[in-house]
Amino acid sequence: MHSDIRTIPIEQFTEDVGIDPVWSDKPYDKVLWRGSNTGILFSEAMPWNISQRARLIKLTNEKEGVRSVLRPLEPERAIGKPVEERSKELNERMMDIAFAGSPIQCEEPVCTEMKSIFEYRGHMGWSDANKYKYIMDIDGNGWSARFKRLMTTNSMILKTTIFPEWYMDRVMPWVHYVPVKVDLTDLYDILTFFRGDAQGRGGHDELAGKIGLAGKVWSKTFYRREDMVAYLFRLFLEYSRVMNPNRDNMAFHLDD
Repeated sequence: MHSDIRTIPIEQFTEDVGIDPVWSDKPYDKVLWRGSNTGILFSEAMPWNISQRARLIKLTNEKEGVRSVLRPLEPERAIGKPVEERSKELNERMMDIAFAGSPIQCEEPVCTEMKSIFEYRGHMGWSDANKYKYIMDIDGNGWSARFKRLMTTNSMILKTTIFPEWYMDRVMPWVHYVPVKVDLTDLYDILTFFRGDAQGRGGHDELAGKIGLAGKVWSKTFYRREDMVAYLFRLFLEYSRVMNPNRDNMAFHLDD
């Protein structure tokens, strides 16, 4: 997983994102995520309830209890102590997150149990998803293959991952996208910062739009097919030199 040599997966690579409104025309300011319940085998022998996607669905659809959230304040003021807000109200205001379709990658009786404890909704097309200002990107069975497509939209992308990828040295968190901790403990603080409190006060909608646009520019400038070709070509050149006892024999010389 944490290999020193990172190649490029081309699964789901696309430059077509469907109909994508500009930031100010996107009608929904909740965080969107739809996907399958991948990431683990959902069986009695596995700790599926603590898998990444399962935790995301449970957290963002919670209707009981409270959560501590940092309030958005003026830039010159200290953040201060968090305030407690009801989970139900937070999730209804901020989240549109659910599994899509029906349970997969599961064994009975867990398949039946999943239907009762997780939120399952219909699949959503790209153009409908692009109506949301905020879109979540999260690991499944492996890295997320959606990142290229999501970053090519005008939406602001929130990404949580444990996988280092080939482009990590080329993309800047908080400039091109917003990173979220793997345990998701900062998700509500992040959304409150950008969207404001329950009355919409203290938000930073314009900044979120700038991050979304910066991510799109980055994707169209540094995540092109030619960027992937150049990266892989150099990777193979370096690898061949490392593996050859006489490294100079494997040096690349461009013909005149």
